[in-house]
Amino acid sequence: PASPATPAMLGFWFAVTGVSMLAARALTMLLYGVSLVLLYRVVWQAMPGRLAAVVVLLTVIDPFCYAFNRLAILEPVTVLWFLLALWLAGEMELDDWWKLALLGVVIAVLLLTKGSGVVLVPAVLYLVAARWDWRSAWPRGVIALAVVLGTAAALWLAYMQLLVRSQYVTDYMVLAGLHAQRVHLAMLPKIAWALLQDGSWVSPLLFPLLGVVLVLSVVWLRELWRRPLFGAAVLAMAGQMAYVGYYGD
Repeated sequence: PASPATPAMLGFWFAVTGVSMLAARALTMLLYGVSLVLLYRVVWQAMPGRLAAVVVLLTVIDPFCYAFNRLAILEPVTVLWFLLALWLAGEMELDDWWKLALLGVVIAVLLLTKGSGVVLVPAVLYLVAARWDWRSAWPRGVIALAVVLGTAAALWLAYMQLLVRSQYVTDYMVLAGLHAQRVHLAMLPKIAWALLQDGSWVSPLLFPLLGVVLVLSVVWLRELWRRPLFGAAVLAMAGQMAYVGYYGD
């Protein structure tokens, strides 16, 4: 009941292909292809040129992306909606009310795909807001962001009221009970240190380099922060790491 989007998508897919693991993984691969197209468009919006192709190449040859995007799990679908939201955010203008509402719909689907998608929402909103000149955008910019968040919240609350509360509230509370097991404040330093150590599992070279690049970007590469996509990417990574650390998972 907390993550209905992917099961609904699989239900329509299985109606055509029949129920099998092969069919489920085939759908994941198709969605991965769409994600790569969206990734190309997102990077191209920020910096037209060869960099978009390089980013897609690095994603394709990354062993973790290779493995996880061939599994019928929630994460690849979450990434799809996140990239779609980033692409829409990069296309957004202040008075594009229908696009703002559409972005709210995508965020709602993101939240209904995986609960942890909530930590990606600030990155999307940052990409929307950082592209505007707030000296002239005020107060229309605030209204525009309110349209995005209001649409997403209305759809999520409607789902909770119409379906979860009436039929699946017990199942939802079981999941909420599992998520209640959070890291105690006294444990946070230990968990944070463990998180840094576990980062070497990603790559003993790339993970430390991430920290080095962030430090260098603050000191010597400040022009990176003037690119909204860079700030959005940092926010997305920080949100995910904070979520993982918060639950000690």
